[in-house]
Amino acid sequence: MSSSQCNLCNLTKADKTGSHIFSWFLIRDAVNKEGIKQRNNEIVFSISETEFVETYFGRDQSNPIAVERIKGRELTDDEIEHMMKSNPFTKDYILCSKCEERLQVMETAVAEDIISKLRQYNVTRLIGFDILEIEQGELLRIFIYSLLWRAAVVRQNDFEMHQHHQDELREILNDCLSNERDEFFSNLKRNSARIRRIQLIVTALEVKGKNNNFIYCSHNFRPYAMILNDLSFQLYFDDASNNGFDHQLQGINSVISKRALLNQQEERLKVGVISDEKRLFVNRNLSLFIFKRMMQTAEKLFIEGFNKIFGRNPPHSVVIAFRQNVVYSCNSQIEQFTPTHFCNAAIDTIVQYSSNN
Repeated sequence: MSSSQCNLCNLTKADKTGSHIFSWFLIRDAVNKEGIKQRNNEIVFSISETEFVETYFGRDQSNPIAVERIKGRELTDDEIEHMMKSNPFTKDYILCSKCEERLQVMETAVAEDIISKLRQYNVTRLIGFDILEIEQGELLRIFIYSLLWRAAVVRQNDFEMHQHHQDELREILNDCLSNERDEFFSNLKRNSARIRRIQLIVTALEVKGKNNNFIYCSHNFRPYAMILNDLSFQLYFDDASNNGFDHQLQGINSVISKRALLNQQEERLKVGVISDEKRLFVNRNLSLFIFKRMMQTAEKLFIEGFNKIFGRNPPHSVVIAFRQNVVYSCNSQIEQFTPTHFCNAAIDTIVQYSSNN
């Protein structure tokens, strides 16, 4: 058991295991096998520190038949060992049990009072998004603050915040959360102006048919932004540095009107609901973004390997051939873009080059 203090209250020992960084009710439709809502049915693809795909299968989906159907092969011993130790969305010993309960009170309220209603809404405007006004704006805001804060604490998907911004969110959360629902809402009301001080844009994604949404954490600081299944948000601190990373949020900001949706000290929180057609546009942008990141890393390693073998960099045509071998050999299924797959594509490319020269 950890001996460190709880990251939220800073008073008691962090004794809670399996804390979800992103609330389960929010992400489960994006990470679970289609049609299943229970836990242990996750099928998750994430980009690793080396920019290649790591796969996590929940316990009930880790049988060899299901794995081979998705990966095109059996898992290696190293993959199985890593998967058994690491659920990508849970962490141990970051919270105490009491603070975990406080978060659960908030999550239950936002799931019932806000998210369930947003998911029932159908977009009507031809421009691709509608604007809704949420009466319980402080509730949705503090939920979003909790997601950003938790991700920053554990650096989820390399997400980070300036420490004083992270501390400000923690203080708001700690002062408002309660394990009693009535007290929690009383705290929200008392701290309303403080909660609404930060500039915020919130969007929801309409989902019709199959859910192929992403869990995406931007590396930008102005704004801090995430796409978590069908909820996305952008949080602006006045003194945040502008590192210029992904200010379009994978196309969301080209769909919505940022000026119309920017909230600060609002009477009612405005939420943009993006149509299913535009959601697919955002997802295509994310898929292309992921593919480009992996290919950049893979091509760099291929060029280094080619140079070691032949003493020179490969011709541009050979790099293109490598890229084609990567794509064709796995039918463009990103989940199969593992180090082994890239290595095999590199070997095939070098063999082809050697036989032609």
